[in-house]
Amino acid sequence: MWKFIGFILVVLSIAILGAVVVGFYYNLAKFRREVEDSWSYIDDELENKINLVNKLVETAKKDVGHGNIVLKNLVEAQSWLAYAETVKETREANNNLTVAIEDLFVILEDYPDLASPERLGELMEQVEENEYLIEEYGYLYNEMAYVYNNKLQTFPSNMVANYFGLEYAEYFEPGGEASVGKDLDSDS
Repeated sequence: MWKFIGFILVVLSIAILGAVVVGFYYNLAKFRREVEDSWSYIDDELENKINLVNKLVETAKKDVGHGNIVLKNLVEAQSWLAYAETVKETREANNNLTVAIEDLFVILEDYPDLASPERLGELMEQVEENEYLIEEYGYLYNEMAYVYNNKLQTFPSNMVANYFGLEYAEYFEPGGEASVGKDLDSDS
């Protein structure tokens, strides 16, 4: 009789422990999904940025020519962003693309008779809005990553995370400000 009760207690203990581990795992998985969902906002804006760069290049070719080194750098930076896989690679590629866009706007300031100043003005505004949104979504993502990473560090979640091999979320720090091309249309 006592062996049976002991057996039942062991089975119940294992079942309770298993339920607790599963509960912690699903809680961590929920936070990981929130991190991934917040990343999707950044990813959408980065796709938008790539499309804006295509429009900028096509519009700027009329003024600076096809072979301009700034345009080549812009297309190369855009390509790096399109193929970035990790948060770190994406952050670096985004920062490089932002610098390349700023370089283009500096060059375009030297062309007083732009072929399509209105179109470039519209694109500049869209780029500024895009940079702003990337920065805002970056803050949201970092908040979610911070909460998730804290969950991975606290007991007993850290034991479950280590057992299942869960990794920390990288932080996204958008470089540059939403000040791209502010002076281009100051004379118009």
